[in-house]
Amino acid sequence: MPLENLTTTPELRASAGRRRNSSLETQRITPGALQDYTAMGWSASGKTYKNGDLLLVKEKSPDEILENRVWCCLHRFGYGDLNIDRNFKIEIATSNEKVVKKQIDVFAKDDETVIVIECKTAEDIKRKSLQKDIGEFDSLKKPISDAIRKHYGKDFKPKILWAFVISKIELSESDRARLAAQGTHLISDRELTYIEDLSRKLGRAGRQQFLAEYLGGQKIPALQDRKVPAIRTKIGGRHAYVFSATASEILKIAFVNHRDLKDPQGVPSYQRLIKPDRIAKIADYIADKGFFPNSILINFKKKVRFEMALQSDNPDTRFGYLYLPETYKSCMVVDGQHRLYGCAVLKEGVQSPNLMFIAFEQMESAQEAVLFATINREQRPVDKKLLDELDGDLKWDSDEPHERMQAIASRAIDLLNGKYGSPFLERVVSPGFKTTENRPLTLPEVRRAIISAGLIGRISGSGKEKLYVPGPFSGPTSEASLQRLMDALDWYFRQIAEANLHRWNLGMPGRVCNNFGVPAHLRLYGELIRHVEVAHAVDARQMTLEELGTHIGPFLAPVINFMKSASDEVFEKTFNVTLGSGGIRQYQFRLYLLIHEKDPNFKPHGLEDYIAEISQEQQEASDRDVRWIQERVHEQVVSVLREHYGANFFDLGIKNKAIQKKALEKRVDDEGEKQSPEVYLDFMDLKSIVEQSDNWPLFQKTMNIPLEGSNKGIAKHIKWFDEVNRIRRIPAHPFGRRYSANDVSIIRNVVENLRKAFA
Repeated sequence: MPLENLTTTPELRASAGRRRNSSLETQRITPGALQDYTAMGWSASGKTYKNGDLLLVKEKSPDEILENRVWCCLHRFGYGDLNIDRNFKIEIATSNEKVVKKQIDVFAKDDETVIVIECKTAEDIKRKSLQKDIGEFDSLKKPISDAIRKHYGKDFKPKILWAFVISKIELSESDRARLAAQGTHLISDRELTYIEDLSRKLGRAGRQQFLAEYLGGQKIPALQDRKVPAIRTKIGGRHAYVFSATASEILKIAFVNHRDLKDPQGVPSYQRLIKPDRIAKIADYIADKGFFPNSILINFKKKVRFEMALQSDNPDTRFGYLYLPETYKSCMVVDGQHRLYGCAVLKEGVQSPNLMFIAFEQMESAQEAVLFATINREQRPVDKKLLDELDGDLKWDSDEPHERMQAIASRAIDLLNGKYGSPFLERVVSPGFKTTENRPLTLPEVRRAIISAGLIGRISGSGKEKLYVPGPFSGPTSEASLQRLMDALDWYFRQIAEANLHRWNLGMPGRVCNNFGVPAHLRLYGELIRHVEVAHAVDARQMTLEELGTHIGPFLAPVINFMKSASDEVFEKTFNVTLGSGGIRQYQFRLYLLIHEKDPNFKPHGLEDYIAEISQEQQEASDRDVRWIQERVHEQVVSVLREHYGANFFDLGIKNKAIQKKALEKRVDDEGEKQSPEVYLDFMDLKSIVEQSDNWPLFQKTMNIPLEGSNKGIAKHIKWFDEVNRIRRIPAHPFGRRYSANDVSIIRNVVENLRKAFA
């Protein structure tokens, strides 16, 4: 037979799937053979059989692992016929009519399509020419096609998807062009990761999305002359069609422009990846006789055929028949992908319902994205990070400099996240997902830091006086700025990552590659460039990145050396910052200090104020002062009230019944020895008692303390109560918090005045 060793039954597919889904080979041996197998790279798994046999394991080769990854995707997509193992071969007839067998890495077949894939990988990332392999693969297409038809019968006329899957290989442009010219698709690591995600999240329902990506434009015989009743109208000045169809009909021609795929012909890509739990809930809802009254929004990429059957009084509205496109990837799903795929994963026996669609035709991709963003800015479920990512596409040509800078920064981060060799590869979490240890960065936080560091420019002034000032990585065009920024970020963070690759690769726990470390380093990068420009009287914009790096290197050296030499304990103590936006500030100033200690001339704005923040000894002294203020003020207030009002001072001297009630309730709740009710007064209760009109004359001489900068003419200077109440939370919640120089000044002022008054 032309094709042998196919998984034509569920049992064979399941068995092959279990083997291929593991990165390990297994071998059962007798104990006496252990030494021989160990020499061949096998190791004990720890499992021993009842008869004493051992189970050994060995890591599969990189090329086998790659083939298995691809195979498992097609298996999850629900392909019925798949090659069982790596020994699958197709009998083909050569030009001299000899029959030879050609080994195929991955083969899959369903009722309409056949997938033939060649896999190539390397141990490490490197450039490699595949010219010979590409030529041989192309020369075998016709004999392989003939063998397929011979095996399945002349009536089987499938669409054949020919593809090269590469991993850790940088292919030359000539090889890429050669593949494209031959009609062979190229699937690299990024695309394969997307396909894997798609297959895991959608299973068999994702097959159409996969086929649409790689068979786009080819005809689907099953949809020839398929028409549905429809209304043609106008929405927003565009022709639009309102009709009903089943999910299976639309899925054949539909494509969802997911950002994770980064289809270069689909820019801007705007949809987040489908959430499996959501489509599962939709499928259950439909199975329980649920329905969706709202429409799914789609866009036909080409003009469609419409036959008018009836005219209405409205000149923009016609009734008739819409002929569905009959090619893959001819319809883009703009909004409603979860409803569409929810119908696609219905269990066997559940009838697929009719769905309502509103379809535009020939809408530009950018307009699709604008429409998607407009709809979803008003809907809570769409993650804001997705809309932030979209800025890189939607605001690329904006007339507003700030929006243009945001677009350049967004796109740079997005591209570096998918660039092999970049320190940012797969480090930025996709929209809709939470950060993880391995993907600890979010696009909005990194983008904000790029903008605030002025790396691609600043906005000076406001209103009509607002002026765009180019930054060190600005270019004559947005494209030039994008490339210069990407190269600059790649250079800088390569120094940081390689200084201690282990810490960088740890992600969040490493305290370098996270949403504190990366933004802080971006701000440091900006400050280093400004320092270099002043120190060497140069203009960074006029320098090559290599020249700029030569100037920055010596100033950056203390940071690099610290990252290389600091113990984990010292490093964690140095960069263990508080949560929230204040953490980035702490991190960046601690970076600044590493350089300032070696070069006192390096003094970015705010560093002197940070240095002025108190030492540990001052911290402890301030803690004592705060406690003294609370105790002495409480003691003084109670003493004065008792002296003036007598034994009944609690009732007569405190007019605010709510304060009395709160103190009494605390007394009741006190499980220890009960104290007098005045003991349970809060610090801010004391302020209310002091400023009480009939009490103020009793406290005016001791409690009237003006703060620096306050209006000397006001009658009561008791604002210090509020400031002390704020400051006293620092020793109450000390983790990662520090007194500022201003806090210390306020505390000292209050203490000095109270000591004089109480003397």
